Amino acid sequence: MIWLVRHVLVLSQELRQEVQHAILPLLLFLPLATSLSVLLGTLEGRERFDYLNIGQIVGLLLYQVFPLSAAFLGYITLPYLVGAAIFGRLLGSLLLFRFCIRILDGPFPTFHWKLLRSILPYGAWITVSAVVSPIMNLTDRFFIGAQLGMSFVARYVVPFNLVMYGGILPQSLATALFPRYASLEDDEARVTMFTAMRMLAATISPLCIVGIWWLHPFLAWWVGASFAKYASPVGQILLVGICINAIAHAPYGYLQAVGRADLTAKFHLVELILYLPALWWAISLWGIPGLR
Repeated sequence: MIWLVRHVLVLSQELRQEVQHAILPLLLFLPLATSLSVLLGTLEGRERFDYLNIGQIVGLLLYQVFPLSAAFLGYITLPYLVGAAIFGRLLGSLLLFRFCIRILDGPFPTFHWKLLRSILPYGAWITVSAVVSPIMNLTDRFFIGAQLGMSFVARYVVPFNLVMYGGILPQSLATALFPRYASLEDDEARVTMFTAMRMLAATISPLCIVGIWWLHPFLAWWVGASFAKYASPVGQILLVGICINAIAHAPYGYLQAVGRADLTAKFHLVELILYLPALWWAISLWGIPGLR
């Protein structure tokens, strides 16, 4: 990661030093992120989405409020801001842990070694998907920063973060359906999957069409006409991808729920192998649409 900061990303000297100092807090966050996934999975498996939503909302609020508070107090460098954000996530994770203790049998969770052998292959494939997905979600910003400069990353991230809210509905549905898939017979699970796909297509498609139509006026009102001129084509292309990816959430959750996490992981690996060189080549040839 330090090599990327020093030799790949186009950064000023001052910002490069800040990023290097922020790497340690990010590395310390990794165990917390792993534990957070376990807590979320426990609540999802018990279908306690009330606790799940409360814990996530509190964690996200603290994740936003703590860095803002640090900046308000004058601590505006990346190490302080990243550390404050991680501390907010930690408090949210403790709340989720308390909820898990409440719904599980027994006073405290215990580790069952006998179950390890049966779940280890499944967990390994889940881990592959969990590692590959963030790489594909974040590499675009690294490649843009390396080839075009960090100012272009800002013009990309704003529409990206805006249209990513369109994925909340399919992600929520997939989360709710996962334990239901696992509890149903295979035929019933398949029917549920196809029903979910039709519902998602009927819901997300018109929303994405409206979003493509209104994205430029909204960005012009929100951040200014000059910025919208460059950022709206990016968001419109991403909305097409959001529509396609939303429908894929239903079969993705189904495959994992019936124990075929190996298939989703293999598809992710093939996608990664094709995606990274294609992304680098496309950025070097065309840049970000409308920004170069």
